[in-house]
Amino acid sequence: MKIELDINKLNKFDEEVFTPQCAKLFPKPQEPADSLFSNNFNGIRPNKRSWEDENPFWALDRYHVYYRLLGYISTFYNNATFAELGTRRGNATISLAFNPTNKVYTYNNVQEVIENDVFSKVENVEAFVLPSEGTTTPLGNVLDKPEHVERLLECDLIFIDVDPHNGTHEQQFFNFLQENNYKGVSLWDDVKFQLRSWWSSVQSKNGWNYYTLEYPYSWDEGNTGVICHGDQEFIIT
Repeated sequence: MKIELDINKLNKFDEEVFTPQCAKLFPKPQEPADSLFSNNFNGIRPNKRSWEDENPFWALDRYHVYYRLLGYISTFYNNATFAELGTRRGNATISLAFNPTNKVYTYNNVQEVIENDVFSKVENVEAFVLPSEGTTTPLGNVLDKPEHVERLLECDLIFIDVDPHNGTHEQQFFNFLQENNYKGVSLWDDVKFQLRSWWSSVQSKNGWNYYTLEYPYSWDEGNTGVICHGDQEFIIT
């Protein structure tokens, strides 16, 4: 499989398909279009932090740029299964679930408020809350349960965005994929700063194809790491 990232195609996908569909799921903030969809990363929006906290999905200069990437990648698959570790507000989950032919399993270790109760509005997301108390490892809430281990290894794509971003969880899951000969694609959030050392340390392992997706393909503050564990290839133009 080859996944081609072309900024013109991504922008068109966002404008004509992704944003209109997501606007049906998430309430859009009452802000002028020029401030809502500004590409000026050096500009300062009044009350920027509170605005982004209130409307995270539509903060294009941070989150939305990232969510549209996940939605776009989902269109290269059909009748596939994805997994997400770290549900949070459910925005990335919904982005991964953009293509309705795919199934998304999302995992969290605590119950959190899902923005706009959005999971009830789609049919291809199944959410699990697995408390970590009593487990033997940081991701034991998933990896200690055989039924979830089996599901993860069968997924075509796995997205990892767990806290804290210190490399501990990521290394554990990387080892799990390596030891079980996983053959799908894994996506890793925040490899630019918080996971920089860890990301650098794993890129020489096993001869897999590694990619770092930067702005405008991913959010500028974190970037997204990609590992192709099988014969997949990302073509970035």
